Amino acid sequence: MSKVVLDSCVFCKLFLDEPDHQEAMALITELSLQNYQVLVPSLFLYEVLSIAGASPFPLNKAYALIAQYQLANLEILELDQLTIAKAIEICEHGHKKIWLSFFL
Repeated sequence: MSKVVLDSCVFCKLFLDEPDHQEAMALITELSLQNYQVLVPSLFLYEVLSIAGASPFPLNKAYALIAQYQLANLEILELDQLTIAKAIEICEHGHKKIWLSFFL
């Protein structure tokens, strides 16, 4: 199973009225259809709920979206020292970008 990290701002587009709402929906749907394992740090939960709390979208519905996606292919990970060190390395030196071929 391929893995991908999803940014919370993309997930929030599921419930925010933004111009690229449809693109975010298509991406998240395609990740499920292509059987990607979607990884997010534990901070994801707080970020999504914080954004929902500042919008008209109900917090309980935002949490329900997260829980529903967890049943499909979302995995919330606690950060460990190795992951934090890798994040620092990527920030300092960059990393190879990949494009999901189903969007090209």
